[in-house]
Amino acid sequence: MSTSRKNIDIVDFEESLCFHGLCKPKTEFYTFEEVSRIREKLDLTFPRLQKKVQLFASFKGGTGKSSIAASYGFRLAEMGYKLLIIDLDPQGHLSSCLGYDGAEYGSAFFDVLINRKPMKESIIKTALPTLDLVPSNLTMAPIDVHLMPLGAREYRLKRALSEVRDDYDMVIMDAPPSMGLLSLNAVLSADDLIIPALADFLSYNGLRLIMETIATIGEDYSFQLNKIYVLMNRYNSHLKVCKDSKEALQKYYGDYLLNTIIRECTEFSKAVSCGQTIFQFCDTSRGAEDIKSFLAEVISQWPLEAAAFNQPCQVVPTQNQLLTQPVAEILPAPWPARENADAKIADIPVAATPGRLIIPS
Repeated sequence: MSTSRKNIDIVDFEESLCFHGLCKPKTEFYTFEEVSRIREKLDLTFPRLQKKVQLFASFKGGTGKSSIAASYGFRLAEMGYKLLIIDLDPQGHLSSCLGYDGAEYGSAFFDVLINRKPMKESIIKTALPTLDLVPSNLTMAPIDVHLMPLGAREYRLKRALSEVRDDYDMVIMDAPPSMGLLSLNAVLSADDLIIPALADFLSYNGLRLIMETIATIGEDYSFQLNKIYVLMNRYNSHLKVCKDSKEALQKYYGDYLLNTIIRECTEFSKAVSCGQTIFQFCDTSRGAEDIKSFLAEVISQWPLEAAAFNQPCQVVPTQNQLLTQPVAEILPAPWPARENADAKIADIPVAATPGRLIIPS
């Protein structure tokens, strides 16, 4: 799109806002609610995607799993998709990344899994109309002990999700960094698995363990995930250990490794300490740019799965195959960057936690 064409689009966009009585002075901000109304009035929507449940999981703590999941989900909600984020980790880190203290919400989700409380009663509305959250806290810590004597204990979460799944375009879950009954519930409820990995030995070993565990689950429960993605996080191209780890991942997990790499970015840590996603804290940072690329690469593969709804698209490896997986000759190409994909409403200033409209091209 040329500069002149983009300028014409902005003028037309401003005129459309004024026509619908939605235009505001440039010194003011649009709230999230106003952005949702604008999107609906002007029919600014992204392509409808196959409904999915995606699970972020890792056996190695400190991989940035929760902060990535929070920013990934927030970005999808900003784009207009109706999203439910479920924090399954008793530490409640994902809830904190979204600015919520899980301790304030009691044992709501514990009661959903153990006492069959309706799922909707554990969901809270966030400031973003398209984003709902199920927070977590330490009441979830003994959940495995309470699940043990129950019937169909591996499918409690899947049953609870069935009550609300049709209400959302996507469900994103953040699992605890261990494989107990709660994590097993999460895996058996998911369509896709996303595994963040650091460029170090311990993270690489954790990746091997989770892949072996997923293979065992697949064999024991006749279960297959649609997709498994491995995402390299906090990558520093100046460090030899990072380069070596990247080569090892490409060699043994090339079929699952995403092209996108999340580079080392201090703004992520600052955003977490403020209870914000990277897009709220600094949407011009390289961390934000990398999350956009990560999301675009994942989304680029969804239309290919639409024709085979509910059919496995990527066979989970057996344990004998894990160390012999060949590197894919052609890895999925990132979604082409779209000009004006992040255009603000008539260049209005953006606050710390603004409402903003991401315009589909």
